[in-house]
Amino acid sequence: MSELEKAKQIAAEAFNFKSKAYTTIEQQNEIIKVNRKAFMQILSLSSLTIPKSIADELDKVPFHNPNENGYICVAYLAGKALGVDLVKVVEG
Repeated sequence: MSELEKAKQIAAEAFNFKSKAYTTIEQQNEIIKVNRKAFMQILSLSSLTIPKSIADELDKVPFHNPNENGYICVAYLAGKALGVDLVKVVEG
């Protein structure tokens, strides 16, 4: 199953859960919990990777100008700031 198909399946499951009528705060909090879990699962399917050596260098630079491959740098740093792995760091 491709990453896109997995993401669609996760989103569909979250949507099916959300489609029920929930009115109490506890039920609405449960919807938020399910949506957050689905969002994090979809983010974990990321196929962008950078070598650890590049990630270490990016961690030292305070500002990045997005040009060509600079966008992956921005995605890496944004994910790090948000606490999610938008770009996976691999050995290299």
